[in-house]
Amino acid sequence: MAKIWPAINGLIASKSAITAELGSPPRLNPNRLKQGNTTFPAGYYRTVSIQGTPTFEGASKHDFNRVDFFFYANSLSKLESLAKIFRENIEDSIGTYNGIEITSVRFMDAGTDWADELEKHTIQMEFFISSRR
Repeated sequence: MAKIWPAINGLIASKSAITAELGSPPRLNPNRLKQGNTTFPAGYYRTVSIQGTPTFEGASKHDFNRVDFFFYANSLSKLESLAKIFRENIEDSIGTYNGIEITSVRFMDAGTDWADELEKHTIQMEFFISSRR
């Protein structure tokens, strides 16, 4: 399920507005926040599902990846600013990143919350990321 991750890492690293917010390399990791992270904003992402598109000629050559991004920040205003910057910079992105071709990025949904265990504001953002194998 992790095949899209190198492409996500490359896409995020290529966006200077995002790295201005999350650092370089970005404080954005697969599956969980980096152990011992004390610098915020920070986040993680996870692949929720991958759906192929089989054809009459054979196996799928195109995947639809549903990916959730979770961000944490000290203030709600910082979180909302980061979410806006993140969406504006990755939505509709196309290109080849770390050898994987991304053919589209579509924003689907988002919701904010409070993470008691971290005492941080949090947002979950869902995207569909299409990629070609």
